Amino acid sequence: MKHQKKALFMSTLTAALVAGAGIYMYTQYDIVGNEEDISEEVREVASEAPAKTELTEEEKEQLEAQTGVTVTENGVMEVNIGEILAEESSVTITRDQAREMALGSLGEEAEIGACDIREHEGVKYWVVQADKGKETYQIWLNADTGEEFINQKVE
Repeated sequence: MKHQKKALFMSTLTAALVAGAGIYMYTQYDIVGNEEDISEEVREVASEAPAKTELTEEEKEQLEAQTGVTVTENGVMEVNIGEILAEESSVTITRDQAREMALGSLGEEAEIGACDIREHEGVKYWVVQADKGKETYQIWLNADTGEEFINQKVE
């Protein structure tokens, strides 16, 4: 019986570590595209930056508009990877296809940043942010048809 409890504890601990690593890798990939692109200087500044725990209602709404993201009362952002993956599998266009479509629209010299699904008036869209030169663009693509809904320069 004692051996079974130890085995159960170890398997639970392993599952938690794997899930945590998966969340870390997922968020790192989505934010910058490739962890190797982060300079040592940026890593140092990021590690020293204090966590922001006070959000305006607008900031909280923007964060929670993303699938699987909630913000607690004390400002902690919680990400439900299962909810994100379930929503991504419910649409026809994949994240990689949405990124490729955005590159096709802006040109190969554009650099893709964040890419997430949002719902607007009952329709799911991939929202892709990209930098081209010194300008930032936001492109909304219908997540089922790939049709471009919005392509605008962000001020």
